[in-house]
Amino acid sequence: MNIILRIVLITIFFTSNIAFSQTKVWFKPKSVDDSFKLERDKCFSTTGVRDINQPIVSTCMTQNGWTLIESSIIKNDESECSNKAKENPKTYRKVYLSCMLSKGWDLLSKSEEIITRLNEEILAICEKEEYKEYFKKTPCNSNNITFEQLADNSKISENEKKTLIVLINLTDKLNKEQDEARRFYGGFVDRKYAEYRNDVVIPQVTAYRLDLYNGKMTWAQYNQKRKDILKESNDKLKLIRDELQVYLKSQ
Repeated sequence: MNIILRIVLITIFFTSNIAFSQTKVWFKPKSVDDSFKLERDKCFSTTGVRDINQPIVSTCMTQNGWTLIESSIIKNDESECSNKAKENPKTYRKVYLSCMLSKGWDLLSKSEEIITRLNEEILAICEKEEYKEYFKKTPCNSNNITFEQLADNSKISENEKKTLIVLINLTDKLNKEQDEARRFYGGFVDRKYAEYRNDVVIPQVTAYRLDLYNGKMTWAQYNQKRKDILKESNDKLKLIRDELQVYLKSQ
């Protein structure tokens, strides 16, 4: 989630001898994608005024933790931090957020903070030596499925079944906590994605795990299922982000 989802460009008009406009942005630390719209609309309702440029509404926004700042300031910092983070794509988000925080911009929402921590816990589990042989059959991350794994027509062994159960018990708990963070602390995209995972992804994952465990599916078929669900999830996430843009523009 980039910074543009956390700041909203507005134009402020001043009445004087010369009419002019000045572009500024509203910023709030740790906000999520729909925070501005929700709190702006709440201020509209509270004040009875539907104009963000009116002092009474601006005051309401300020009382809710929002600050009006020059857009050029945050854009310059964003550009500098983005260029710095691009040096290593694998750590882009972490470096970007750290750089922005060093400049006074706290962009890490509570949901993202929790999800990041839980991802690190999952990665730590996957890197344990005792699971090394298992992950030769199917990787921890679906993005890392290889051609060889897609061509593996063997079926799960008894030892692999035991490892599968252990990993399910360890990682499903953490994945559930991630979805809870999305629902309780996330914005529009997080909430919608958690709903999709609960209604669509989790039932599908449970089904193909059972097929693998019961010998109804080869490792190749299992890995292909994982790739398919990953693609479907990414496609759904894109659609949700498109929905967000429509939602943010609604009055």
